[in-house]
Amino acid sequence: MIKNKYIFIFITILFLFNCTTKKSSKVILQLENHHHDTVYLKELTEEPYGYIDSVIINKKGSGRWKLMPSYPAFYSVYVKNDKKQTFTLFIRPGDYIHVKAAGKNFDSLVIEGSPESEEINKLLKRRNETAKEFFAWIDSLHALSDTVAEASKKAHRYDSLISACFQRHREYSIDFLERNRYSPVAIVALQQYIGDRPVFDLRNDFDYFNRIDSILMSRDSTVETVQFLHKQVDYFRAVRKIPDVGNKAPGLSLPDTTGKIISLESLKGKYVLLHFWASFNSASRAYHPWLKRAWWKYHWKGFDLYAVSLDRSRQAWVNAIRQDGLMGYHVSDLKMWNSIAVNQYHFTELPVNYLINPDGVIVYKSIPAEKLDEVLNKIFTQTSRP
Repeated sequence: MIKNKYIFIFITILFLFNCTTKKSSKVILQLENHHHDTVYLKELTEEPYGYIDSVIINKKGSGRWKLMPSYPAFYSVYVKNDKKQTFTLFIRPGDYIHVKAAGKNFDSLVIEGSPESEEINKLLKRRNETAKEFFAWIDSLHALSDTVAEASKKAHRYDSLISACFQRHREYSIDFLERNRYSPVAIVALQQYIGDRPVFDLRNDFDYFNRIDSILMSRDSTVETVQFLHKQVDYFRAVRKIPDVGNKAPGLSLPDTTGKIISLESLKGKYVLLHFWASFNSASRAYHPWLKRAWWKYHWKGFDLYAVSLDRSRQAWVNAIRQDGLMGYHVSDLKMWNSIAVNQYHFTELPVNYLINPDGVIVYKSIPAEKLDEVLNKIFTQTSRP
């Protein structure tokens, strides 16, 4: 009984401690030309029921919110029935933010008490101005009605102006990232679009995404947008490991049916079809007649097969090779989906293949059976030309 009493006291103290340590945040509004308008403060979240509050601006143009955020977050401030009249705040627990704006569209926006919110709105204002200029040039391009020759000259000029406009904003955004690399507001810059064109592309600008993710996960991991960025970067990091056309083929060294280790690299100098299959997989077996024909037709021209089986049974593997009349090099570590080959090439279904050129570079991926002869014929027709 005494023990239960102490537990109850401990829980009560813990509860009171949590309540007293939670910091309130305040947002004070001074908005000209918005008298009697209802203005909303809405948390930008993927959750269906994020924080939302509203205030009616009084005749002096004033309004305020008091909130108790558990973590830093982005919020949209907008006027009822007109979400075009909007700006963004990044609110941390304990912030005291004063917002002043004139005009119906929150012109001359001034934010005090939140440098991060100031930075966001400078960026978004710059982005909107760039988009306006960007689309004005595009409209001019579409409106050309000159002769073909004149239109071609002007189109080239407009295209250069459009590219320069986009590049200026990208350079501004790179500088923004550098200034704000320790704040979640950097993510706003990473996720920008001008029309349907991303300012930063995850594939081509991965280093920017990776750097910001590394910094923010060590400083602001409770912020939802930071968690979203981390998932995005993690996913792309995994995707980048999947070999693709234009990449060097990852090395493999596996035992053949006699136990002799055969390396993929030992076939360098030939066109090699790296083919993953299993005797128990019907789609794999259906591919084999095409493989057999391709080997006999093109082997003498410099083509070979390096077939990796995901079997567990050596006997089943060997029997399938014999039954299907397959030639080439056949290897397996007999570990099924735990094979090192799966770890190297990150595939999830069978069959799958990669055509590797004499320099060890992947030139085709996942060639359908009925297209195999066409692909090889094209390659060896080109290579046989003087």
